[in-house]
Amino acid sequence: MTTMSTTQTTRPAMREELKYFFCLFVTLLPLTWSAGYVKLIRLAHVRFGRKIIEVATFRSGDINESDLIIHDNCWGTVEEDAVRRDFTINALFYDPSEGTIIDYVGGVEDVKRRLLVTIGDPVMRFKQDPVRMIRLLKFCARFTLRVKKETMASLEECREEILKSAPARVLEEMFKMLESGAGAPFFRYMTEAGLLELIFPVLAEHLKGECNKEIYAYLNLADTLILHRSPDSLPRSVLVSSILFPLLVRAIEPLLQKGKTSLHLGKINDLIDHLIHTVFVDAFAHFPRKMRSSMNFVLNAQYRMTPLQDPSKLKSTNKRFRRIMDNEEFPMALALLEMRSMIDPSTRANFIDWQRAYYSYIEEIGGVPRKRERRPRRRFSQAK
Repeated sequence: MTTMSTTQTTRPAMREELKYFFCLFVTLLPLTWSAGYVKLIRLAHVRFGRKIIEVATFRSGDINESDLIIHDNCWGTVEEDAVRRDFTINALFYDPSEGTIIDYVGGVEDVKRRLLVTIGDPVMRFKQDPVRMIRLLKFCARFTLRVKKETMASLEECREEILKSAPARVLEEMFKMLESGAGAPFFRYMTEAGLLELIFPVLAEHLKGECNKEIYAYLNLADTLILHRSPDSLPRSVLVSSILFPLLVRAIEPLLQKGKTSLHLGKINDLIDHLIHTVFVDAFAHFPRKMRSSMNFVLNAQYRMTPLQDPSKLKSTNKRFRRIMDNEEFPMALALLEMRSMIDPSTRANFIDWQRAYYSYIEEIGGVPRKRERRPRRRFSQAK
């Protein structure tokens, strides 16, 4: 049986039995894996061609228990598994052998009414797993669903419970929504509900302030590109960098007004590093170090490709151009430059020049530049 709103498959069998059904095509995930405080049941990934289907066994749980879920390893029936889920539209099952939808909670009717309804008391369900509040806003943003006033009141009452969730799990939900093609409405809902100010307070402040139009312009553009191209057309580092770029421009403007016609790249790099730490690192959900490094390069590269000084006065050797294009993360910097050119047409010609130069470069070297392996440190033996 397959749930309607996810790619997860459930069946009344122990996970070890899946080896019998799918032979070598199944991978059992480690039992010690957990999503923050909630220790999940061990899952299995079944390879179906190029796709991976997540298979889980039916579970049970007490929906009337208001405490935070710590353990979620109780086996159950299909009815119990449906009732323990968060929303009625997320508790529908499809039986491929019969071609029928199995509904224990009235989810089909809620789908027809485009209404998002929690299973059980929303206050208790939000306290059991606070990430459900983010999921509620996620469903609203992606499928333009309606929510009852009582449910939104419960979210407002429980919103500080989100701080009890695992930061990594919350961050993953944010990333998924940026990649979903509905990032703009999602961040708008998160800001209005007061959840974003608990997770990323500085970003929430900017989305309520003077810079909100510029940030939402990039979010809307990212949604359009993802929906018309592919979900993986914009890497996460590019998506987050596009949110930070308007803030970086605002931070640089006062320095230029002091009479400086250009800024040293070192100064810009310091501003970028400070911005990343202020908005995303010194917050509830800490960004991975590798992503912070990629974002730093992507943002810094914008001022290496579009200098602050008059472009006609810029004199760069071919070696300097090749150095930046030789970086494996340059395509991400080029992707952000393309987004900038769509919002600001004055940078369109600059983007086209860099795009042509990069295509010529990879044709010259015979492929995309690979990551350079770091040389191992030399160890000096102590003198005897």
